[in-house]
Amino acid sequence: MTRDFKQLADLTALKFQIESRAMAPICQQEQDLTAALTKLRQGAKAAPPSGLGAYQLQGFDAAWQHWAGVKAQRLNQALAQTRLQKERKREQLARSFGTQQVAAALLKTGR
Repeated sequence: MTRDFKQLADLTALKFQIESRAMAPICQQEQDLTAALTKLRQGAKAAPPSGLGAYQLQGFDAAWQHWAGVKAQRLNQALAQTRLQKERKREQLARSFGTQQVAAALLKTGR
């Protein structure tokens, strides 16, 4: 019986490790998207190129605002999808962790 508990504990620990590793790329993607949004927002605060006339500057600003808005929308959509994926994985990871803890307790108590 203890051998069965040992196998169960090993399998649940392995499952938890696999699911933990699956979370890392999702977290990295979330960080990358957040950094891209921050960089885009900082670019909006930067000074426009010098040497432009008033009309050129006005056109540049309108084009930049349009491009930045579209880009921010796409980044925000990707970020939302990534966070949804992360939340789903987090729920799986929590279940896997709980299962691992129960298997470890069974092994420890021998029941």
